Amino acid sequence: MNSFKFSFPDLSELYIFKLLIGKLGVNKSLTLYTIPNLPFPASSIISYLRLIIFIYIINYIIIGKNIKSKYMQELTLNIQGMSCVNCVRSIEKNLETLDGVISVNINFSNNLAYIQYDPAEIQPADLINAVNKTGYTAELEIPDNLSQLNLDISGMSCASCAVNIEKMLNSLSGVKNSTVNFPLHQAEVLFDPRQIRSDHILTEISKIGYQAKSKSDLNLLSTEKKEQYKLKWLLIIALILSTPIFLHMILSLFKINIPIIGKPLIQFFLALPIQLGIGFRFYRRAFLGLIHRYPGMDLLIVTGTSSAFIYSLYSLIFNPQAAKFYFEASAMIITLVLLGRYLEAKAKHQTSQAITKLINLKPRYANLITTDSPQGKSTITKVPLEQLKINDLVEVKPGEKIPADGIVESGATSIDESIITGESKLVQKKTGDRVIGATVNRFGSITVKIDRIGKDTVLAQIISIVEKAQASKAPLQRIADKVAGYFVQIILLIALAVLVLWWWWSGNFSLGLVNAVAVTVIACPCALGLATPTAIMVASGKSANLGLLFKNGETIENLKKIDALVFDKTGTLTEGQPKVIDHFINTPSHQKFYSVILEIEKRSEHPVGQAIVEFIDTMNLNSQENNEIVEFSYTPGKGISARTNQYNVVIGSYSFVQESSVEVDSEIDRRIQYYRKRGYSSAVAAIDDKAIAVFAIADIIKPNAEKLIKWLKSKNITPYMLTGDHKDVAYNIGQQLGIENIYPQVLPADKLTHIENLKKQYNLVGMVGDGVNDAPALTLADIGIAFASGTDIAIESSDLTIISDDLAKIITAIEISRITVNKIKQNLFWAFIYNSFGVPLAAGGWLNPVFAAAAMAFSSISVVLNSLSLKRKKIEIDL
Repeated sequence: MNSFKFSFPDLSELYIFKLLIGKLGVNKSLTLYTIPNLPFPASSIISYLRLIIFIYIINYIIIGKNIKSKYMQELTLNIQGMSCVNCVRSIEKNLETLDGVISVNINFSNNLAYIQYDPAEIQPADLINAVNKTGYTAELEIPDNLSQLNLDISGMSCASCAVNIEKMLNSLSGVKNSTVNFPLHQAEVLFDPRQIRSDHILTEISKIGYQAKSKSDLNLLSTEKKEQYKLKWLLIIALILSTPIFLHMILSLFKINIPIIGKPLIQFFLALPIQLGIGFRFYRRAFLGLIHRYPGMDLLIVTGTSSAFIYSLYSLIFNPQAAKFYFEASAMIITLVLLGRYLEAKAKHQTSQAITKLINLKPRYANLITTDSPQGKSTITKVPLEQLKINDLVEVKPGEKIPADGIVESGATSIDESIITGESKLVQKKTGDRVIGATVNRFGSITVKIDRIGKDTVLAQIISIVEKAQASKAPLQRIADKVAGYFVQIILLIALAVLVLWWWWSGNFSLGLVNAVAVTVIACPCALGLATPTAIMVASGKSANLGLLFKNGETIENLKKIDALVFDKTGTLTEGQPKVIDHFINTPSHQKFYSVILEIEKRSEHPVGQAIVEFIDTMNLNSQENNEIVEFSYTPGKGISARTNQYNVVIGSYSFVQESSVEVDSEIDRRIQYYRKRGYSSAVAAIDDKAIAVFAIADIIKPNAEKLIKWLKSKNITPYMLTGDHKDVAYNIGQQLGIENIYPQVLPADKLTHIENLKKQYNLVGMVGDGVNDAPALTLADIGIAFASGTDIAIESSDLTIISDDLAKIITAIEISRITVNKIKQNLFWAFIYNSFGVPLAAGGWLNPVFAAAAMAFSSISVVLNSLSLKRKKIEIDL
């Protein structure tokens, strides 16, 4: 805690200082004392001003950032992995350096971090990411007194709408945090039900012109369809009414006049229902946004069209012989805006079709097997999927979908898992094998015992990950959102300046008005707001179809930037299913001691232990030994120490048995050296402090591993390998793959140190792993990549999950990242260039308002269509 000393002329001024500190929120410890008899009386205005200025200087220069924002929020993070108070301080220091963080207090005893922050500068996701990057695991803690509200919001027409709703929600007393996603039309609100009710939150949203409903109340897809249907009919009516006016405008360019259509009174009656009827939705949202100080795109449309309509109406009443009326401008602008929003809504719906397809993959019914106990007969009943429970038995016939995740109880078949893994090859399944819900049984009938239902199934988790990725904000999007937040106000000021300058310069008010209307109409923050999220939505959906699950938009954006990729060896570069290919035992009591080793290794979940079990099982031992295990201890990355009712046993690496003070004779040592030279790992078994056996363990290198390493090098991405194996084994594998940077004999805890050191050398470091031991390293790396065949904890710690064992999918993921970022840059370039050129052209009088409206509608549609082109983009991998 920092302490500062300041002197004050008298006690009154000291008292005022303390009061101001309390009001302004300085939360550092200050040591205060007074020096009497200085010429600053407490009643002096200068004295008060000096105090106020002094406090602000303290906050912004000395203390830094402790004046509470008007929108200051608080949150609690649950942080796992802290082992001492030094961990606490390192996390606090890291968080305190972030812009927008006001204060951080971490309670080591309960692993909770209490953070005050300014949501205008930083979001909860950024805070969680900052903690995770320090090597710990943070999750948002929702206290018992808080609730989370998930909303579907209709009526948003541009990115400014989402920014405005988010600002309004965060300003409500009782709302702790809110995130609004424009492309998905969704919001997440964390609030205190003791301070604000959920229905009040919905009411506040409706007050500024939008409709919100809890996601449990309706289906987003049906909401989108309703909005599209409404826009469609409004557009049809607007087209019917505006087409005659538009024809007159076009024909007049060629000096062709249709008298009845050209009459201003007829144009007025055609434009009136468009302006005040169809256009009412724009007026309502613009008005509500204005009175709540959250202006959006609707205000620009209303300002432009109303100006043209009212001026034309004024001329019609007071100067009917005027040379120019602008009813066609107001009518066609609204019509073209509706056309743009209808096409945009249809295009945006396609960006979220990946979720729709995933949801539709689930079968609706299952063939439930029930047993009538008295007779012992089984019956099969077709039941809705929702009725399935864990441990239910279901029958799956050829051609049917697996209803939920489970284990094959009987039968054998081939399963098409392409909807999950993206790979077309059939996977053979037999009794005891795991099957995934929604995959297709191609051949034999099987009986499956259900062990995962609902949100716990693989498909449900995939849908959840894709939804979160699509809803997340990439770094580029946050920049665009900040620009969109001030866009409308800037454009209105420009339009006002254009009106005044043209009127002053030409002396013609109508000329200034037309150009000002063109400015308000052509300006479009929507393209800016859609540039990043639509590309992220399409990319995450496409990736899911290819068996790649990005957890957030930031990972999609950053994956292409990695310049070092660290691989765990076992289970990542190799198959992870080691086999015993040779062995040596230096005792005549083969069967007796092998039976002891067998019983101990059966308790191990390590792949090497399982390989030894499989190997000894093939010996068909007939030992009558009663091996009761009294003690069992596993040291990660090293081996097992155990005690039976007869023996003390150590099984593990050569270094581990040496550390355990085991005697290793020369014959065992020669065998170990022999195996190492051939690239095999060795597992040594010792009974009663004497090494008696050594097993040669080989692990097959995965297909495409060598090609992946070659590809990475061609892209200037440096590959590294971490392994607990002896250096001879590690370098042998590395030589086969072409990896020069190898760290052998690495313990799980040491992986963090290596990752931390590499992060100092490279811009972005990726880590690929699949085991429990890899989870901390995956979290610490800038981008963690895990295979879904690995453990749940490794997958949870990763930023990208690959639902197959194919290493080439890493290349696919990097290519998707590269293509997506290119699309985002294209979208942002178009959005910025469009406004950079469009607004000056309109201000200079070179754009008719109608054509300006058409250009505005086209800008948003073009961005969405450009993002949609990702769906058709082929990912070509040259291996």
